[in-house]
Amino acid sequence: MHKELILKAFKKAKEELEIKTGVIVSKQKLSQHISYHLFENYKCQFGDKSLRVLFKNATEEKKVSVKQFEVVEGLCKFIGYKNYVDFNTENLKKKEILLSRNKRISIKGSFFKIFKKWRFPKISMSFKVSIKL
Repeated sequence: MHKELILKAFKKAKEELEIKTGVIVSKQKLSQHISYHLFENYKCQFGDKSLRVLFKNATEEKKVSVKQFEVVEGLCKFIGYKNYVDFNTENLKKKEILLSRNKRISIKGSFFKIFKKWRFPKISMSFKVSIKL
């Protein structure tokens, strides 16, 4: 979830600064804006360089993790949520809606590849899969 949090924070900072200045803003300016906002409004320090590294990792599909809880809470408030719990519940609801639209999830291929290696007599199986997020 930290990946989505970083991406949304940069998106909001980009929207704010581009409306304010009217020009396309660099990632450095965006990270400085977020860092300044975190310090001024939520009294937590997080460097702009660290934000840029997290943003780079998020855009390259690498693992993103923010260890300071105050920074996570500040980023959630920056993008408009009450706290991290609120951010998580809203994003999980969105993922649940996406999963409900794709009603069928096929696991037949990978499931039977595992059992194909074993030599069993013919058996019949039925199972029900439910996914809760």
